[in-house]
Amino acid sequence: MTSYATAAEMIAQIGDHAAEDLAPADGGGVDTAALDDALARATEEIDGYLGGRYSLEAGLARSLCIVIARYRLATHAPPESREGRDYGDAVRYLRDVVAGKTGQRPLDAGGAPTGGAALVDMPPRLFGPGTLGGF
Repeated sequence: MTSYATAAEMIAQIGDHAAEDLAPADGGGVDTAALDDALARATEEIDGYLGGRYSLEAGLARSLCIVIARYRLATHAPPESREGRDYGDAVRYLRDVVAGKTGQRPLDAGGAPTGGAALVDMPPRLFGPGTLGGF
């Protein structure tokens, strides 16, 4: 599976020391395989939110992927830590994308639902605030 970010990109963004703290290799250094695994899982999490209906700009996808992977690797990070706050912001942004609160447009630019969604056409409501008058 292709991830939105590589271990080298993650190390460049968070720094060598932080990467080594998150994924220490035997004998010192950074376990890049552990970073790659965390980035692959973060990519799956992002794709789970987007559901194949949205596509993010490459730089944004990379940043979100690194933030999520960093949080997942920081297993003892409390929600109020930097990793926890950044993760919360990333998830909120992904939820906002799906809710249509960002400038991200669905992959189907025509606005039609994709992925087998059902369309329902119904007649107008018979009973409602406008038709019940004084009742």
